[in-house]
Amino acid sequence: MTARLRALSLACTALIPLPSFSQAPAPPAQASEPIEDILITAERRESTVQDTAVSISAFDEDAMKRQGISRTADLHLHVPGFFYTEGGGNSPITQIAIRGVGNENVTPGDDPGVAYHFDGVYLNRPTAAAAQFFDAERIEVLRGPQGTLYGRNATGGSINVVSNKPTDEWDVLADFGYGNYSQIQARAAGGGPITDWLKFRVAAVRESHDGFLNNVAASSFCSDGKCNDIDEQDVWAFRTHILLEPTEDTDLLFTMQYYWDDGAAGQYRNDPNTFFTSPLPPTGDKRKIRQDLDTELDLESKLFTLRLDQDLELGPLGPMRLSSFISYQEQEWTQIADNDFSEQPWTFTGWTEPTDQWTGEIQLASAGDSRFDWMVGFFALQEDAAIRFLFIDENPAVFPFRFQSFGFFDTHSYGGFAEGSLELAPVTLRLGLRYSSDEKRSSTGLCFMGAPTFVPPFPECDSTGLVTPLDLTDDFTPDRESKKWHRLTGRFVAEYRPADELMFYASVSKGYKSGGILGANPLFENIYGPEDIWAYEVGAKTRWFEDRLQANLAAYFNDYDDLQVFILTGFGANIENAATAKVGGIELELVTIPFDALQLDVTAAWNHAEYTEYDSADPVPAGLGGSTTTDQSGNRLNRTPEWSVNVGGQYSLSLGESTLTPRFDWHYQSEAFFRPYGLDRDRSPAWDQWNVRMTWDAPPTDSGQFSVELYLTNVENNDHIMNLSVGAGSELFPEQGNLHPPRLYGFRIAWKY
Repeated sequence: MTARLRALSLACTALIPLPSFSQAPAPPAQASEPIEDILITAERRESTVQDTAVSISAFDEDAMKRQGISRTADLHLHVPGFFYTEGGGNSPITQIAIRGVGNENVTPGDDPGVAYHFDGVYLNRPTAAAAQFFDAERIEVLRGPQGTLYGRNATGGSINVVSNKPTDEWDVLADFGYGNYSQIQARAAGGGPITDWLKFRVAAVRESHDGFLNNVAASSFCSDGKCNDIDEQDVWAFRTHILLEPTEDTDLLFTMQYYWDDGAAGQYRNDPNTFFTSPLPPTGDKRKIRQDLDTELDLESKLFTLRLDQDLELGPLGPMRLSSFISYQEQEWTQIADNDFSEQPWTFTGWTEPTDQWTGEIQLASAGDSRFDWMVGFFALQEDAAIRFLFIDENPAVFPFRFQSFGFFDTHSYGGFAEGSLELAPVTLRLGLRYSSDEKRSSTGLCFMGAPTFVPPFPECDSTGLVTPLDLTDDFTPDRESKKWHRLTGRFVAEYRPADELMFYASVSKGYKSGGILGANPLFENIYGPEDIWAYEVGAKTRWFEDRLQANLAAYFNDYDDLQVFILTGFGANIENAATAKVGGIELELVTIPFDALQLDVTAAWNHAEYTEYDSADPVPAGLGGSTTTDQSGNRLNRTPEWSVNVGGQYSLSLGESTLTPRFDWHYQSEAFFRPYGLDRDRSPAWDQWNVRMTWDAPPTDSGQFSVELYLTNVENNDHIMNLSVGAGSELFPEQGNLHPPRLYGFRIAWKY
């Protein structure tokens, strides 16, 4: 580790970083050219990273290919202050934190604190963020609360995925990859003009791999005589864009996307309490598990969007642009898992969650070349979600029982926003405001069968242990809740540009995340309140040495009130509002091309995040490894390592008319916690990871251009913890977790015309 830190120190001292190049039917780019700007729409109008006074990491199509970014999980290794987890309870739900704040709850009555947008459409369910970035033009990650333009619940930040759209030129691209664990990745996209006013683009992806966790249970324990590995992938996705341009000033874009995932996440259990449920102890190897029931997932998502962009000219108001969309998403997933982590047929869970979401937005913005720019808009969302969770425990060593909870959740959210900027060279002032109104309604219930007397009285399930919500009787009346919240949020930004390549800025913003509703569990408060944040940031965006060095720096301080904290207990999920929390830190992003062919990049984040006032009793008894104190003040926020560092580099070697480009990436993060109690059982130790790639770009021809890539990730094959959680109380609150992928290697062949 000392050698690695010495190498990192030398790289940081040299201040030398990178973006990347891509396969395209043009001569392979050489690193001797200056750093190019990446066009973004982070502020709902076209700009560049260097001209936008907000902390943002952006990756265009070339950078994503060279750095191996194909899904949201990969951003963990490339974006400062970004923390990605998924698979809690073997579910497909993502939990993403930026600067210490993000998605905590995993039930439909809550919303994520890191907003996820696809082509400008806000997708409310956290499962959306697990999707692949196929045929993506760019990815934008905004860090810090977005209280105005991306204001709905974005207290941690926002992820914006922008797909490739139809163009005036025909193009086709395809690639195929294969690797260990039977990895398969096949992608294709293409499109062009049908007529002068009608264009289209289609894209498809197929990704799969075998399980990363090896099930070593004896085959005689498994129902079909075969104990399958888990933590696999099995994804199909398809997208089509149809663009109509009836006039020069009008664009009408229809988008349809379908996504299907049949690859269930997997968890390991590594806890001495397991002896109560299994005659065999834990294997001692996190990659080797025992279970008699196959973990299964069936997730299906459909998205339809209609978008209108209209250029206008209204007399003294000058040129303007009207943009609006309406979008519908339908998603449902079902998961079945072995919850005792043993070869015995004792404990199982079943989880079903269907969701329908309507989203609409309209914006009117100035479009001329003026010192004063402005934008006004209105946002609306309606979501109908449901959940059905079944827990069966037939362990004779404890007390056999069945538990089921269900719920129907309706969310109605509205927001009006306005933002304007005034340029008084070399100073620009920007002010934005947003008014949000959120209402949530729920109808929830639960039942037990065979529960012991010390469990609070619950309604009885029927003889099968099941209750069908549509067949409720008078003896099983659901709990109904309704709550509204309103907030005025916004931001003020001052920019100072002493030169074309230098910008300094300071901002203050107010963020808000609505409250939510839990299921009907008398052990907890059913409604929890919203969280509020005041965020302060100063930063600099600079270019030096004729655009060969780009250095961006940001320092921030976030003051949270009533921060929502997710607590997974042995008898259900709970959300608590911590009184206060404070987060402060510094982020550095460097990119450089010091001389021909060489490129390097460095990103680093230091984050001091702690609860300043928070009383919470650990649901895990002290005798089973729980906390002995209720005062959690001073403990680190969940999913917030103090340090994270990413270093990458590549060298483009000319081989005649072709190019050979080796690349490395190194990621380091310090320890992180997954519950607020500061316990070693909830801690992920510090870890680092090396990834290497080699890409050969053939010379372009009339038939297009080929490229071949070899890759090796997690070179040292370490078991890096992605997530930790607490198991069922009937199993004595065992420790269980998810892992990042093991060592992966393979090849990819690509062609573009």
